[in-house]
Amino acid sequence: MGSQMHISYYENPQTLESKKKGIQNMLTIMAKT
Repeated sequence: MGSQMHISYYENPQTLESKKKGIQNMLTIMAKT
């Protein structure tokens, strides 16, 4: 499972970027509340 996920990340760097942004947005929302 882990190696498969790593491969998909390397194939799709945009997905990793969007996940980073999503995490940042979640943290920002949590900090505001």
